[in-house]
Amino acid sequence: MSMQTDAYQLCKTVWSSSPRDQLRDLISAINTPRDGLGSQSDRSHLGYIARQLGAQLLGYLVVDRDRAKLEEATFTGDIPQLSPQERRLLESTHRQILRLNSQCVEGLTKRLPKCATAVDPYTRFHYVLPDDTPKTQIFAPEAAHMIAASFREHPAVLLALETAEPFYEGITEGSYAEQVFKLTDGLLRAGVSRAPQGLGLLVTMESKDSPNRVVARHLGALICVRASIATLDQLIYQAILSNRLPILNDANMIEIRYRTKHLCGTGISVIYQPDEQAGIEDLLTLFLIRCPPYGIPATQLCQVETLHVEASLDFGETVEVGLREIDHNLNPFGPLLDHL
Repeated sequence: MSMQTDAYQLCKTVWSSSPRDQLRDLISAINTPRDGLGSQSDRSHLGYIARQLGAQLLGYLVVDRDRAKLEEATFTGDIPQLSPQERRLLESTHRQILRLNSQCVEGLTKRLPKCATAVDPYTRFHYVLPDDTPKTQIFAPEAAHMIAASFREHPAVLLALETAEPFYEGITEGSYAEQVFKLTDGLLRAGVSRAPQGLGLLVTMESKDSPNRVVARHLGALICVRASIATLDQLIYQAILSNRLPILNDANMIEIRYRTKHLCGTGISVIYQPDEQAGIEDLLTLFLIRCPPYGIPATQLCQVETLHVEASLDFGETVEVGLREIDHNLNPFGPLLDHL
């Protein structure tokens, strides 16, 4: 089985877990506007800001923690705080997800402990869980063991270990993370349709065994590990909210504007009409897209990186999304490993 298949199996255990309904109801209550009620009762702006962070459950905790600063910065008015019970539910579930993340990269971080911060998708939020956070079980331990075992064979994990020697000893943990975050931001700024210009120059101008290329290969591997962990966490989050991923297919797609393969991924631009299979989703939402005539596999997993909503006389409300394909290792930047 592939890592993606193991991740889907883990998500199926989320559906039958005891805290799942409580979590889903809480997130729905926070995200849904309450018409006719004042800001003290309406928490939808808390939910809106949280979803923009792309940190799944942690986003709600971060917004709750930073309420005072955000009220000043966003002009949204009062942001009602989470109750202690709500906070503990989110924190306990997030703690189990963090444990899973640690299990998945354990083989890497035991040998290269300084890279632990660099491959953690939540490092930038600086949220410290209380020591007394209760344990919860949002997914089955057996399924967690399977996905962690799959990660030990992740090509990016193996490549990071293979290329660490000339780079690892001379860098601090903080600098390590800073480099990975900077390069990841560059990949995202370039958009889904192309690779950053600097990456193209590196690949064409530097030999495969040049020091710059080896360092880039090592950092690129860590970027891919981090991205795969983030994809896994997003799958878990969406499994809490729904029994299926949103689907784009012939029934709701109006146009595929392009599908472009490049040095660090495959990008797709799609215009679709919201329906029961896919509504107006958030950034970082994972979709399944089914469109074999365009050369897209029958159930290709993709992630939203850009989103634009328009009203049209012909089609009503339409959504244009920039998607990045996710490979069977849950990696949106899979080709990067081959080209570096």
